[in-house]
Amino acid sequence: MRITPILIVVLLLGCASLLPAEEKKPANVDGKWTWIYKTKDGKDAEATIKLKQDGEKLTGAYLARDGKETPIQDGKIKGDELSFDVNRDVGDQKMLFKYSGKISGDTITGKIVFGRDKPTPHEWEAPRAKE
Repeated sequence: MRITPILIVVLLLGCASLLPAEEKKPANVDGKWTWIYKTKDGKDAEATIKLKQDGEKLTGAYLARDGKETPIQDGKIKGDELSFDVNRDVGDQKMLFKYSGKISGDTITGKIVFGRDKPTPHEWEAPRAKE
């Protein structure tokens, strides 16, 4: 059997597809991120989150309007996708906020899922704060 150049190319391409895909390095998310959201009574309010990464591990804190910091939990970043939880005091009860998003340059866009009875997703877009 004679091996032709076309057969060699096909075999090489087939073997290349068996190699593991190159993993993306995590995006840089260190810093403060702020966004505007609507309160229950329809007023605009600003939210801030501080993030620090160590490889694919994400730590940080949510900064409330009163200055209180609540640590994030289960923070992860893989490539340009991140997720973390914040268990905040809302009124006199704790409420879990589940954040997920994608970072592009100096902006994170994604969803926040929260609510006591029926957790619902809310869009969020947070630019990196200038320091």
